[in-house]
Amino acid sequence: MPSVLARLILFLSSYIPLLLILLVLFWDNRIVAVTAVAMTLVGLAGLILFFGWSIPGREPTTLTPIDVRRADSEVMAYIVSYVMPFLALGFEELRQIVALAIFLMVIAIIYVNSGMIHINPILNLMGYRLYEVVTKDGATFAVLSRTRLVRGERVSVVRVGDDLCVARRRD
Repeated sequence: MPSVLARLILFLSSYIPLLLILLVLFWDNRIVAVTAVAMTLVGLAGLILFFGWSIPGREPTTLTPIDVRRADSEVMAYIVSYVMPFLALGFEELRQIVALAIFLMVIAIIYVNSGMIHINPILNLMGYRLYEVVTKDGATFAVLSRTRLVRGERVSVVRVGDDLCVARRRD
């Protein structure tokens, strides 16, 4: 599993759309606006480092899936959490800001501790799709790939977690 810092940064990147929405809605609230911009920049930088430095530096392995299925539906369930802050829209009082911060911290802890780095709308926007792959020895992996995975077709992957891989680009 990636380090806690890597998972935390990937969590921040998964919330970039929400942070941008908060920035637009609360532009006049300097604390919210600056926090949203700072967290967006950290999330983007972390994503660039993760995909630009961490993954290319790892040794690839090959998987030959005997079963492949799309698993992108988890992303939509994750996006539902974006709706929660808007139920009590408004940051007129400190307690509303604290309540939202607590909610986001709980989501962050769940996300980071359960290794859900692949559930990230930004990865989807980058062209990655999530597949559940079963190999002939019965191992199951979540594979992020920009290309369609096909049963029986070998794929070069980099393991970034116990059961999470990122497919390398085909040459």
